[in-house]
Amino acid sequence: MSTAAGKAIHGTVLSVVTQFVSQLMRLISQIVTAWYLSPSEFGVNGFLVVVTTGLWLVSDVGIGASVVRSARDDDDFVDTAWTLSVVRGLALFVLGALCGPVAAHVYGEPRLSWLLPFSSLMILFLSAESIQLYTLQRRMEIKRVLVVDLVSQAAGLCISIPLAMQTGSVWALAASAVGSGFVRFLLSHTSLGGKRPRLRWDKAALGEIFSFGQWIFLSTLLSFLAMRWDGISLPWLQGFALFGIYNVASIVTSVPREIANQVTSMVLTPVLAAAFRASPDELRRRLASSRSAYLPAAMLLFLGAATTAPAFFLLAYKNPEFHAAGPMAQVLLVPMWFAFLQEASSRAMVADGDGRGLALTNGIKVGVTILSTLVGFTLGGFQGFIAGSVLGALVGVVAVAVRLGQRGLPVLGGELGATAVFLGLGAVACGGPLLLAPALGVHAAWLTLAGCVVVCGPLFFVVVKRVKAVRAESVTWASDDDLPATKTPAAAAA
Repeated sequence: MSTAAGKAIHGTVLSVVTQFVSQLMRLISQIVTAWYLSPSEFGVNGFLVVVTTGLWLVSDVGIGASVVRSARDDDDFVDTAWTLSVVRGLALFVLGALCGPVAAHVYGEPRLSWLLPFSSLMILFLSAESIQLYTLQRRMEIKRVLVVDLVSQAAGLCISIPLAMQTGSVWALAASAVGSGFVRFLLSHTSLGGKRPRLRWDKAALGEIFSFGQWIFLSTLLSFLAMRWDGISLPWLQGFALFGIYNVASIVTSVPREIANQVTSMVLTPVLAAAFRASPDELRRRLASSRSAYLPAAMLLFLGAATTAPAFFLLAYKNPEFHAAGPMAQVLLVPMWFAFLQEASSRAMVADGDGRGLALTNGIKVGVTILSTLVGFTLGGFQGFIAGSVLGALVGVVAVAVRLGQRGLPVLGGELGATAVFLGLGAVACGGPLLLAPALGVHAAWLTLAGCVVVCGPLFFVVVKRVKAVRAESVTWASDDDLPATKTPAAAAA
């Protein structure tokens, strides 16, 4: 099927399969390294991830999104985008190195003085990756991109486990991240084909990137604060040990969200961008069609994680300190669900070029999140902090939905309906076992597995039906020939 829909469906299948394999490798690495590392070591590593990710995200000017979205596909534009990324990476590496001693003093962990500069090497590799990664996403030719992701992650797995066994230190996790980034950098330049990037500084290309990216920068900064405020505040409020358990739980709960976000990032965004270049009506139609399939599919992923998390931590983790992450993960899936809804809907804002709306909605979310978590912690400790994060995530969903509604893309009703179903099914599958376990004399974790079968079984057939319906509808979508902005230069010449 040589249509945008055909590429989208093919890309969705590839994304889901590779993300499943990727998350499986990630879980294996976490489980095995947890046999040798304490919760506090995971807490320190979680903080490193927050800082390095934050440095990368808060300086985002939409370089990748500009390459995917722009009608330009010439060497001047692509090379300028890559040059800008390299300059940005060098500056961030220096900044990350300087943050090490400061963080060591503020959080009372001397090792951060050296760990942060070392972990910042990953930013250098990330910034110098081939721009071909984004060019292939633009054309929805993502197979080679996904292979690069898997191979680089496998390299990290091969580093983390032996070093954890030998050192029992957070350095094993830090070295794994840096090594994985280096392998990804090498593969992006050697295995994706296309023209090698060159240093170039085209003013017209810079103008286009910054005109779109000025709002992406602010939006990403605010989004990072909203999503990883916990990683900044909890180590300071509660210490690295509790944050380590929280971080392990968050890694597990992030599995369904990252699988869903992988599909929306690599498939939905280019599809909606192509629809936007065709017409506003086409954008509305494709958004509605896509949502009818990805909302129930995401719900299946989140409910599956919620119903298997307690048993997973009991079986897989030898250290009893990590068993508390099971019930914690179930609660954390609620704000994760809201975060997914906001990010998925935000793809339509990116496709529509509404960078200002992204910044505005994320600003609302971050303000509510910071205020509500601090108030919640003051009133109820750690539990109050979590309740505040749920409130902030919900406000973010509503803010994005209202903004899209103002631009003729109504999504609020569907998201509230999906949330009601998600919470209702989650209450039955996760809350029921807690009530029945004392009477039956069985651990609630095992009863929750039964809830997984009861809830997720029927939902699976609903998802299959929806996906088939979208696939059948896809035959009416416009072909690539009707969307010249999405063609490769060779196809355009033909």
